[in-house]
Amino acid sequence: MKNLLFTLLLAFGASNIHAANTESVRNNTEQQTPKKKTTKKTTAAKKTAVKKSFEGNHMFSLQWISWKKFGKVVITKGADANTYNISGRQGTECCDEYKGRDNGDFVSIEGTIRKEDDKTLIFNGTIITRVYHINGGENVVREGEFVFLSTQGRKFWRLQDMQNPVDECVDYVDIYF
Repeated sequence: MKNLLFTLLLAFGASNIHAANTESVRNNTEQQTPKKKTTKKTTAAKKTAVKKSFEGNHMFSLQWISWKKFGKVVITKGADANTYNISGRQGTECCDEYKGRDNGDFVSIEGTIRKEDDKTLIFNGTIITRVYHINGGENVVREGEFVFLSTQGRKFWRLQDMQNPVDECVDYVDIYF
């Protein structure tokens, strides 16, 4: 009986009925799903939110310490219109995964920052890292002018001079939006 019913359905174009039903379901789904409109006002609001959120507290990290628990930097208005002060630290005391191993690892940043655009920061000052397995556990000091960039849609600015200056490794020093 099933074979006879299947043969009849094929003979009378059941495949066309299935295709029509599939198209109907697709059209109904498209009608029910509202399309998100992007307007200039929405884009301007996002840019304003990024500008407003630049001053204040930001998460801060060095991958050797943790990407689970972050340190903090504070960005405050500087002496002139385009300059901000930045100061902060991340250390192993903040991180659960290092409990019982208080080895003093940390990253610190101190100086000024100039925002070129939403993706580019120019930092001038000192970045110090200390990681137990890099440079014999001694401090690594970077001083001068450095660029932090936000690339590929990331929600942080990353130090572009990533090569550790005294050891064969790469440091990801990140300041989050």
